[in-house]
Amino acid sequence: MKKVHSAPHPFELENLRNVLEVEGISSEVRTPFLGAARGDIPATECWSELWILDDGDLERALAVLRTAAFSGEPVRVPWRCTKCGEEIEAQFGACWQCGSARSDGRLTRA
Repeated sequence: MKKVHSAPHPFELENLRNVLEVEGISSEVRTPFLGAARGDIPATECWSELWILDDGDLERALAVLRTAAFSGEPVRVPWRCTKCGEEIEAQFGACWQCGSARSDGRLTRA
């Protein structure tokens, strides 16, 4: 058995365990309730851990986890209002300065 990941929230690890399972890699989440001890022991020692059951799956498991970590939303880039020139954070669809709608046609998600 090898530990391949740790995180403060067990639900994150359960999601990653499911990703590994889809790839045929057996794994388990350990210490999902140790977070209750936070404060008595260091916080990172309370994190839950994801372990693979077969050491031979280590490289493949790490590759799957790397892919899962980078498959989220792309980095959002600020945009510039064509009417007043104000730079606006990417998550906004309208200029806060003049109220003009984003002109590049990109829709933003909440």
